[in-house]
Amino acid sequence: MKTLFLVIIALIPSFMAQAQWEDDVRLTETPDTSFLCWSPGHGIVTNGDTVHVVWYEKIEDSWEIFYKRSTDNGVNWEPDTRLTYAGEFSKNPSISVTGSMVYVVWDETVEGTRDIFFTRSINGGHSWAEQTRLTGGFQSSRHPRIASDGYNVHVAWHIYDALQDIYGIHYMNSTDGGLHWSEDKWLTPDQTYAYNATLAISGSEVHIAWNDASEGTFQIFYRKSSDNGTTWGPEIQLTYDSFTSYAAVPSIAVSGNSVNIVWEDTRDGTFGIYFKGSIDGGESWGEDIWITDYDMESRFPNLALSDSVLHVVWQEWQWGSNEYNEIYYDHSTDGGETWIKNTWLNDYSSSSEHPQIAVSGTVLHVIWADYRDDNYEIYYKRNPTGGVFTGIPAVETMQAVFPNPSNGIFSLRLINSNTEDLVIRIVNTCGQTIYERANVNLPENQSFQIDLTGVQDGIYFLEIEYDHQIQSHKIIIKK
Repeated sequence: MKTLFLVIIALIPSFMAQAQWEDDVRLTETPDTSFLCWSPGHGIVTNGDTVHVVWYEKIEDSWEIFYKRSTDNGVNWEPDTRLTYAGEFSKNPSISVTGSMVYVVWDETVEGTRDIFFTRSINGGHSWAEQTRLTGGFQSSRHPRIASDGYNVHVAWHIYDALQDIYGIHYMNSTDGGLHWSEDKWLTPDQTYAYNATLAISGSEVHIAWNDASEGTFQIFYRKSSDNGTTWGPEIQLTYDSFTSYAAVPSIAVSGNSVNIVWEDTRDGTFGIYFKGSIDGGESWGEDIWITDYDMESRFPNLALSDSVLHVVWQEWQWGSNEYNEIYYDHSTDGGETWIKNTWLNDYSSSSEHPQIAVSGTVLHVIWADYRDDNYEIYYKRNPTGGVFTGIPAVETMQAVFPNPSNGIFSLRLINSNTEDLVIRIVNTCGQTIYERANVNLPENQSFQIDLTGVQDGIYFLEIEYDHQIQSHKIIIKK
């Protein structure tokens, strides 16, 4: 059994943020399915207090693209706006915003194949221009991603060439807000199975990552342009997993020279979320860091960056009598070296999939597709104080909980801590307390053992309360 030593940076920044997660809000009301583009999608973006969301929705025998916005940081939402009337398959929308310019791309079936389409709003989403078809021909173009800075707009996607049986990452840009577009550029001519592109920009620098299986294993690759997509640097392979591993679905977030990527990876026996960062604009990269280092299936991560704080959400498979996916969140305040804790965002026993996250000031915004209503609908959740972490911690603490998962016997250690009169409790996923010890005085570097051998297998939360503040960590009992 693997031993876990998880570092948790103390109390006020992370755990006040956890306490501020508000109730889920259902954004769509449809008789059929509403769904989001697969991670690494950009289905939610922010500009000031305005939050923009796109999704695709089944209407009779067709799929169409819809848009919704909130102008008060997610408190209230305006009615849906339908962006397409194709009467066929319009799916996988991606959105970007700069000021009042809002840009959307998606893929759509045209004469038996799929192509990339684009539309824009010049008034913050109030009204929309006619759509523009960006690709054409016999090749199938899918899963576009978009990023923008003013009138500079960048789009990346993957193409499947059925005649040659190859996948490739393609790119084009516009310098006038989408009125005119550059030629299609094939960024992976040396690869035959490159797909799942993710895209981010910082000034004139364009960063693209994808996964590729040309050599028989799925690996993460990266490429950068320093001149707004005119020329491109070499491909850089970021992962080197074994033949039995699977590294895929990257998500990227960039600010200045800080380039950050998360992805799903099976190198440790099950799907887990990994992180890798660069502090020199993608020229060199740090070590891989396992965010979800426990025996659960974690997939489809989505990453955001705000004020040097990294935020990530993903879906996690819950095992038991009712198996389903749920949404989790974590953050890092030190460039991805340590991750504070995993926070369970929704507690409904239904499948929740493909979460996506955005930040506006102090507010975190998360959306996902949820099956709790017997069909997939788009749900939203926000944390009004989770985006920027300030203040001095009340207690300088590093917490180690081990082993995790365990058969019910856990050890807790607080390192470099002079705390007294702690309250230690265990709660189940319904919020019920199943174990509590008050007035615990735990000397520095001493362990405290918790015996839960009489408790059923499942997911629980260890809470440590001190000075009216609570830090929490998920633990797993698996006999």
